[in-house]
Amino acid sequence: MEDVINAIDVLTHEMDGVIGVKKSKLNPKSIFHTFNENGFLTKLFKSDSEDSRRQGFSSYEINGALYVFNTANIFQKKISEMSKIKPIIMDELYSVDIDEPIDWLWCEFLLDKKYVTGSNKL
Repeated sequence: MEDVINAIDVLTHEMDGVIGVKKSKLNPKSIFHTFNENGFLTKLFKSDSEDSRRQGFSSYEINGALYVFNTANIFQKKISEMSKIKPIIMDELYSVDIDEPIDWLWCEFLLDKKYVTGSNKL
């Protein structure tokens, strides 16, 4: 709940929104691939340097758990067109994207084992 309150506090009228992110465990330059015209796996990002994680590179991924938008903007443009979105860096335990029944079970497990606490206070 603290992340939701923080996101609401961060949001201003000049912004499009606030989205929850978590620190990525993976380096996007090494994991993202596509298929070339011959069907072979090809790196999506070409890197001329060594592993960017060793150079202090940090990457974050949208966690799907928190979206707070300026309602005046959300009806005027698509989320993909918005450029004034700030991140709220969330703990991985609170970064659960509930899309499938297994995601719900994961949340129940985290609550049951007291890895996270639930709160209905806003």
